[in-house]
Amino acid sequence: MLLQHLLNAVATSLGTLLQHFLLTRSVPMRRPRLFVALGTGLPVAIWFVNIYILTEPHWICDFLVLLEIPLFTILFTAKGHRVKGLFSMTIFLA
Repeated sequence: MLLQHLLNAVATSLGTLLQHFLLTRSVPMRRPRLFVALGTGLPVAIWFVNIYILTEPHWICDFLVLLEIPLFTILFTAKGHRVKGLFSMTIFLA
């Protein structure tokens, strides 16, 4: 059971890491390493707490993860490329 939880966390982390890495390659970013680290670590940690630690998953945790994605994209995308960054992130999420 614990192994399954760890594999789920690793798979989610790798998928999110790949998504953020591709976004940094398609849109000019300020501090791309920080964007990838925070953009991967924070939502996976919130997701892990929501699924495995809370007795019943809560919608606020899901909302925080969805709010974090455009917020980090806006904060870390270079000026003049923010709309392209939001569009690219939407495409990668879909």
